Amino acid sequence: MFVVCVAVLAMAAASCASGRATATGSKGRRDSERVIVVGGALGGVRAGETRTAVERLLGSGQTDSVTRHHYPRRRDVTLYRVRYGASGLTIVYGQAGAGRERVAGVFSTSPRYHTTTGLRVGATLGIARHRPGIRCTAQEGYVACQGGRGFEQPVTSFTVRNGRVVQVFMAAAAD
Repeated sequence: MFVVCVAVLAMAAASCASGRATATGSKGRRDSERVIVVGGALGGVRAGETRTAVERLLGSGQTDSVTRHHYPRRRDVTLYRVRYGASGLTIVYGQAGAGRERVAGVFSTSPRYHTTTGLRVGATLGIARHRPGIRCTAQEGYVACQGGRGFEQPVTSFTVRNGRVVQVFMAAAAD
């Protein structure tokens, strides 16, 4: 799963650089859960859930990309990037070998998702820095404000550009 986590983080950076994902024309339904549980869930979707369970909640999504990674000493890993337009979520599923597709990461650029303390897309860096359990560190071209336990637990990250949160993502961690 460590390899999946690294690939999900790389996809997060690429997704942030590519701008806002839109929901036009894709199937699915809006989720009812709008609270971000730092280190736990985004839009009611938790790390490790099966694609079948997610699609019971959100409906079917639109697959944007499929990436296969071959590792000589490990099982091959396939990553599926699926957009659920009605909910404003993009989910990366990881599949090791012939196993089930499981949530490796959840992304959103929608301000509808928020923590119980109000941290969301559109919030300022100042707001992010003053939220309990969130640590902000400068990166090249952006600030990453992260919360969660990290190793063996999901991490939630708020990407800040030009002083505002532009994306939130939750990624499964290595096990």
